[in-house]
Amino acid sequence: MKYLALLTSLLLLACASEKAVETEVSEDGKFDTWWSPTTHGEVSFGEQAIADITYEEKFHAFDFVLDGPATVAIETEFTDEPAADADPVIYLYEYTDEGWGGYIARDDDGGEDLHSRIETTLGAGQFRVVVKNHFTLFEDDGRFEVGLRISCEGAGCDAPSEINAGNFASASEGANYTSESDYAPAFIRSESRIDANASITAERVSETFESTFTAFFEDEEGEYFEGYETLTIANAGDADEFLSELSTLEDPDFAEDYEIEEAEGWSNVAGLLRARTTDRAFFKIGTREEDGSLSSDDGLYGYIVVGRDGAGHLVGFIVGSVET
Repeated sequence: MKYLALLTSLLLLACASEKAVETEVSEDGKFDTWWSPTTHGEVSFGEQAIADITYEEKFHAFDFVLDGPATVAIETEFTDEPAADADPVIYLYEYTDEGWGGYIARDDDGGEDLHSRIETTLGAGQFRVVVKNHFTLFEDDGRFEVGLRISCEGAGCDAPSEINAGNFASASEGANYTSESDYAPAFIRSESRIDANASITAERVSETFESTFTAFFEDEEGEYFEGYETLTIANAGDADEFLSELSTLEDPDFAEDYEIEEAEGWSNVAGLLRARTTDRAFFKIGTREEDGSLSSDDGLYGYIVVGRDGAGHLVGFIVGSVET
């Protein structure tokens, strides 16, 4: 009887110490089809960021960018206002041509106490950490303040905070689009930010960069090229496929030096945009037919690739193409 009581006590203790299953977990592990997190933008390496987890804001997203290989340590920690009942879980995602997709790493309780920690080596790219609580929060649970710190070691840690005219010019050196003439890409960036949920449409891009596009089809005296008084813009396909085409040599064994230089320049541009933007889109602008559609084989066109940077601006380039 004494041994039966002891065995029962041990079983009860084991059950009590076993942690309940995490709640609100995505079935397919995908970020972009499940969570609508509170986004905090890009974090600075080594500095503490705050996730204020509540019933209304259960999921918090923090971004970082690497320009090359690096080892990162991602961990949750107490803040100045620690929540004793907080039990944070962290998910790590990498942005690809297909969006955020499924998480590439996850941890629960790998740090001190109930905190979580991920340490991994990554290549160049754009990454996102989502912080949530292990258990579902309800309205009367109040708020759980959790700290997040990302440390980085390696060559890829010194990524610039944004794409600007300077680093775009450096990346695009040698990049030319060759049709009947050679055109170098011109950097474009919106003055204002667009809402995180707003789609990047042809109409939005046309309105945002109206003065830039007007100037693109003007001569040195500010007059439109003949026949370009009326313009229109249309979707031109997949932005990342276009960037890949620009970066790829048709026949590497017989490529001329200038072709290799062009491909390397475009590869650098593609890498910069893929690491620093999301939701990239591809458009073509040129003369308009009477029915409002974009004309074909009618001279000069502009190819436009833009994406959304971490601050919410539209950023990318326009490059000319002569088609007759």
